[in-house]
Amino acid sequence: MKRVMDQKAFDRPLHVVHGIPLDSVGLEGAMAVIDRAIAARKPLLLSTPNMNFYTLAQHDAAFRQSLFASGLCLADGAPVVALARLAGVPLPGRVAGSDLFEALRDRRTAAPIKVYLFGGPQGAAEKAAAALNASAKGVICVGWASPGFGTIAEMSTDAILSKINASGADMLVIALGAQKGQAWLMHNAGRLTVPVRTHLGAVVNFEAGTVARAPALYRKLALEWLWRIRQEPRLAARYRDDALTLARLFTTRSLPGFLSRPRDNDALPDRIRAALTSGMLDCTGLGRLSTGDLGQIAELKRRMGPSLLMQNVAPALEHCLTINGLWP
Repeated sequence: MKRVMDQKAFDRPLHVVHGIPLDSVGLEGAMAVIDRAIAARKPLLLSTPNMNFYTLAQHDAAFRQSLFASGLCLADGAPVVALARLAGVPLPGRVAGSDLFEALRDRRTAAPIKVYLFGGPQGAAEKAAAALNASAKGVICVGWASPGFGTIAEMSTDAILSKINASGADMLVIALGAQKGQAWLMHNAGRLTVPVRTHLGAVVNFEAGTVARAPALYRKLALEWLWRIRQEPRLAARYRDDALTLARLFTTRSLPGFLSRPRDNDALPDRIRAALTSGMLDCTGLGRLSTGDLGQIAELKRRMGPSLLMQNVAPALEHCLTINGLWP
C-alpha cells in the first residue's frame, strides 16, 4: 500500500523527477510556504524549474546543486508537469514564477511583502519598483539595483549586500539569467538576511512593462514559449535546445520508467529518521527508488549537508542516485 504523507520522514512533498527536485504544491501552497518563511525570518531559496533548467542541469553540476539546496521548487512549465505526471508525481499543475509573483502582488493583506528587485536590463528594476508601489496591494518595493553585466564577485561586494540587507526586505527577486542568478544566490547565501530569495528572471521586465507577458489564452494552451519568441527572438535557440532535452528525457526516461515504476519503500522513512540522529543512512536492500523516496533522500541531504554518510549502497542504488543528481 502506498505510504500516506504523515508516514514520511519529512512533511515536504518533494519528488525528484529525472534529476530535478519538484515540490508537489499548488499556487496557494507555495504562497503559504513563503508566508511561513517570512514570519519566521527563516532563509528560503525558491527555485522555479522549467525545461531550460533541465537543459542547464545536464552540464552544470553547480546549477543542479542550487536546485537541491532550494527549500521550495515549483514546476514552471507544462512540459515539466507532463514529465512529472508520467513519473507518477501528483503535481496539482504548473506554478509559474510569474504567476506566483502576480498572486502575491494582487492579494489584499494587512502586511504587504517587502520586495527588493535586483537585476534586469538597465532601468527595468527602477520602473518595476515604481509600478509596484503605485498599484500593488500585497507587495511593496523597498529597494532596487541594476548591477549590469559584471561577474558574480563584482555583483557581490559588501556595499551591494549591505544595501539589500539594510532594506528590510522580506523577499529578494533577482533577474540575472537562470545560471548566473542561481550561482549568485548560492554564492551569497550566507551573507543575505532577506528570508525569501529567488530568481524570477522575467518578473522584473513584466512589472516594468518593458516586455509584455503572454495573454491568458497562450498560457492556457501551453504556448507562452511562442509568445516569448515573438517578443524576444533571441530566445528561439534556447527553446530549441529545451525541446531536444524534452524529447530525450521522454524517450530515454519517461517511457521506460512508465512501464516499470518503482513503489515507495516502506523501510525508508524510519531509516531517514535514524540518519537525522546518527548522521548515517543505512541503504541495505535499497535499489531503484520512487520519485518520492528520492525526494526524501534529497531533503535529508539538504538538511544535513556533507556530514551525511550513506552506507551499504548497492550498484543499482548508486546508479539510481547518480542519474538523479544525488550521488555522491
